[in-house]
Amino acid sequence: MAGRPWPANSEVKIISAVESFQSLRPESWGLYPKSYRKVENALEEQARAAVEKAAARFREATGRTVAVLSEVIPGRARDVILNEAENRLADLIVLGSRGLGEVTRLLLGSVSSAVLSYANCSVEIARQRRAL
Repeated sequence: MAGRPWPANSEVKIISAVESFQSLRPESWGLYPKSYRKVENALEEQARAAVEKAAARFREATGRTVAVLSEVIPGRARDVILNEAENRLADLIVLGSRGLGEVTRLLLGSVSSAVLSYANCSVEIARQRRAL
């Protein structure tokens, strides 16, 4: 991805969405209210570390030819990605696919499917290579 020939003055923003537990029913998780914030903080820190690592790798691969930003944004992944792309007038969205099975995708939905369907720009879905 970073090895592509990016146009001059390109800007890449690496984001991660973290959904709050407030949208979930507390009794289904078996956690005390104080524990929710601890879990959310841990998820935010994990997301922040991931986007910072990705941004550093992207900067290293592209040198100074591409401006690289990173941010952790609260909300549902599909909504965060679509809103961020629309607000920034993005030309391209690149996202990974976890490769959920058909039943899981039906029950939970698919972020990549939603982004592909509703984005106002080009979308590239990258899959991790599987060992043969």
